[in-house]
Amino acid sequence: MLGKIKYNHSRKSSQSSASVVSTCQISNITLYDALKDPTLLHSFEFYLKKHWSQEYLMFIKAVNQLRHEAGQLKDIEDTLLRIYHNFIETDSPMELNVTTKKEVEDKLNSLQWAVISREDAIDILNSTEQEVLASLHIKFSEFLGTSLAAVSSQQSKIYEEPNSFEYTPGIVSKIVNPERSTSLRFTHESYVNNGKVIIGYAKDITDDAKCVKVNNEKVSFDYLVLCTGTSYANQLKSTDSSSMYRTANLKKMSHDISHAKKVLIVGAGLVGCELAAAIRQKSLSRSSSDTKVVLVDSLSEVLHRFPKKQRQRAHNFLTNIGVEIILNERITAINTEDNDETYYGSSGRVYSRKDFVVLLATGVKVNTDIIFNSTNESCLDICLDSHGYIRVKPTLQIEHWKYNHIFAGGDITNVVEEKTAYAATIAGVCIARNICRLEKGKKPLDQGTKGLIAPPAKPLHGITSQGGIENLNSLERHLSFLNPTWEALKYFNEKQYFKIVRSKKLSIIGRTPKTLEAPATLQKEKKPTPACSQESLEIIADENQPLI
Repeated sequence: MLGKIKYNHSRKSSQSSASVVSTCQISNITLYDALKDPTLLHSFEFYLKKHWSQEYLMFIKAVNQLRHEAGQLKDIEDTLLRIYHNFIETDSPMELNVTTKKEVEDKLNSLQWAVISREDAIDILNSTEQEVLASLHIKFSEFLGTSLAAVSSQQSKIYEEPNSFEYTPGIVSKIVNPERSTSLRFTHESYVNNGKVIIGYAKDITDDAKCVKVNNEKVSFDYLVLCTGTSYANQLKSTDSSSMYRTANLKKMSHDISHAKKVLIVGAGLVGCELAAAIRQKSLSRSSSDTKVVLVDSLSEVLHRFPKKQRQRAHNFLTNIGVEIILNERITAINTEDNDETYYGSSGRVYSRKDFVVLLATGVKVNTDIIFNSTNESCLDICLDSHGYIRVKPTLQIEHWKYNHIFAGGDITNVVEEKTAYAATIAGVCIARNICRLEKGKKPLDQGTKGLIAPPAKPLHGITSQGGIENLNSLERHLSFLNPTWEALKYFNEKQYFKIVRSKKLSIIGRTPKTLEAPATLQKEKKPTPACSQESLEIIADENQPLI
C-alpha cells in the first residue's frame, strides 16, 4: 500500500457516505473509472456476480497483474499458465466464452521450448483480452443503464457490497482445511476518513520525489508513506486483486492436496515445515487415504535460521508423523513439456508433477521495486540495504540525504522487530504523528519515545500487560505448528489486531496524533466542484441489500 498525504479542504457532508446522484454523473463514468475506483469496482463486481459474468472482470485483473507486477521469468510463465488453466482452457474453473482459445493454445505450444518474457505472455493473451474488454464494455453499459433507472426513481438508491479489507492470517491452515474460516474483515471507511482509495499499480517516484505514477498517471503528494509489504515466492501470499480469483486458486490447491498421493514441498523454512505438518496430520486423520509428503531443502537442516534445539525438535516431529525430509538437495532445473512439469534435484532425483503436487515455500520477496526502479533524479535506491529492505531512521523516515518527507513502515523496513500486523500498526501511528509534527515545524519523534510504542520483539499473546494471555518461549512461539493450541494463540493475535484497527482508543498502539487542521489561508480557498463528479455518487453500504 502506498499512502498519499494531502490536505482535504472540502467540507465534510453531514451524511458520511452520501451526496446527490444525477443521471449526468452516472452517464459520464467509464469502465476505466470503475477499474480504479474501489466503490465503483465493488458495485460493478456485484452486478457481474449477480449475472454470472464475474470471470470476465477477474480475467482482466489477472492480465493486469501479469502486465505490471515484478518477478522472475519463471514467475511470469507460472502466472501465464495459471491464467490459461483458470480462464481459457476447456472446462477450466472460470472458463470464458471467447473465440480465441485455439489461438492461445497454439501460441503456447509454439513457445514450449522458449523462455517466455513478459512481452511474450501479454502477446499470447492480447486477442483474448481485447475480446473480453469488448464484452465488459457492453456489460458496463448495462450496469450504468440499471443505475440510471435507479436514479430516476426517488425511492431508489445504489447499494454496494461492504467495501472491506480482508486479513487472512491462517493461510496455511486454510489451504489444508478449507472448511475453516480464518478471515477478518474491516471496512476501508474505518481507517480512510478524509482520503481516496485508488486501485492500481504504483510504478515510479518522480519529479524530485513529489509525484508517484499510478495507472500511467501522476499523483502528486506532500508526504509519501511506503507500506508495500512482502510477498511469498510461492502460491501462499497472493497478490491477486480479486478475492474471488484468489479463493478459486486456494480451493483448487486444497482439492489437489486432498486427492494427492504425494506432495513435494520445496523449502524447509517455517512455512514449508508448517505446510508439511498440516498436510500429514490431515492425512493421518483420514482412514480412506494416505498422502506422502516429501520436504526438500538445499541446506543441511530444516529451519536453518532457528537455534539448534528448535531445529532438532522440528526435524524429529516431522519425521515422527511421516514426513520424508531430503536435505542438501537443490532444485537445479525445471522442465515443462507434454503437459508435465519436472523438477530435477542436485542429487539426481527427479520429481514430476504427474507424481507429485508441488508446493513452493522458498521464502519471501520484499516489495521495494518502486524504490529500486525509480527514475527520480536523486536516486532512491541508496536507501535499500543488501537484502532489499528499506533503511529507515528511528523516526521511520527513509535513510536519504535529501528527502525527509518519505516514510516507510511494516515488512519492507530494516527495523528489527516481530514482523506482524501489530508492528505495522504502531509504525503507522509513529508515521502519522511525525507527519503532523513536521507540518507544525517540530522535530519528528523516534519510535518508543513520548508515547510511541517501540518496535515489538514478540507477538501480542506474549505481552501480558497488553492483553496477552500467555508468555510463550521462543521455541513455542516459532514452532506453533507443533501444537494446535499455539495456532489458537496465533489467531488471538489477529483478533487483537482487528480490535486495534476498529478502535483508536486502545493504549497498545501508542499515542495517536490530533487531527491536523489545514492552514487558515487554505481553508478560505474554495474547491471547484465539477458538473459531473464521480465522487458525488450516493453509495450506501448495506450488506443486507442487493446491488440494483
